[in-house]
Amino acid sequence: MTDQVGREPQYDVFADEFLDHAEDGFYNAYVDRPACLGLLGEVAGRRVLDAACGPGLYAALRELRRVLRPGGALVISRPHPTGDWLRHQGNYFDLRVIEEIWRRDWQVRYWLAPLETTCAEFAEAGFLIERLLEPRPLPAAATVDPARYHRLASEPTGFIAFRLRPGP
Repeated sequence: MTDQVGREPQYDVFADEFLDHAEDGFYNAYVDRPACLGLLGEVAGRRVLDAACGPGLYAALRELRRVLRPGGALVISRPHPTGDWLRHQGNYFDLRVIEEIWRRDWQVRYWLAPLETTCAEFAEAGFLIERLLEPRPLPAAATVDPARYHRLASEPTGFIAFRLRPGP
């Protein structure tokens, strides 16, 4: 069932709960969000949009490219495709939808797509990859969860982040 703008009601609840979780959740507070903020650089006096999205967003990327100010950049984080593939197996190159239940009984549906698909969508939308980052946990994470910190300091964390600039 969807609301008047086509959203499933669970996503409104998910968004509110995720916002609370993002403040001190291990991956958000110590891995992914700090990496994205680092890719943003100085943003004082500039607009920053913090939104969750996934693969298959060519139209959204084109619109973001269209409205991006001259000299602006787009920073995107997504699950690392090899991490998804290791968990779900199958053909790495097949585009497919995964449905999972995450903590707090969050029902999540998202696309599995290889890295080349993500990069092709960026290019088709008119972006060039200025920088790619595979985030590592902040040192402060060692006091929160030492075992997870030491494991993720030497292996992929499950995220990949991009700083994109408009192409010619």
